[in-house]
Amino acid sequence: MKCRDNFNRNLTLQIIADHIHVNSSYLSRLYRRETGESIVDAMNKHRIQIAKKLLKAPSGKVLEVASAVGIDTPAYFTHVFTKYTGVSPKKYKANLYQGESLSRRQPVALGPPSFNT
Repeated sequence: MKCRDNFNRNLTLQIIADHIHVNSSYLSRLYRRETGESIVDAMNKHRIQIAKKLLKAPSGKVLEVASAVGIDTPAYFTHVFTKYTGVSPKKYKANLYQGESLSRRQPVALGPPSFNT
């Protein structure tokens, strides 16, 4: 089982440990020692990267995106998303569209004014 390929499942440390037949505490210590982060942090970072891509779609609703990345509770998804991005999923999506509308405006001409008549 590759964790990155199963990010959309509600994986826990215990499920992963059981799958590879090791003690969950041992797995947790080993992973942290080798990577500097917990398994949960690594999975959540990956989930949030995928969620950010899904939220870019106009039809990407927060509840559906949360479920698509393996987080069943919208409140927990919002908590995790905010932890890793600094903004809520709703605000992230709103900022995407605000930035898009700003980039679609006409370019501003810089330089001296033209008085050709």
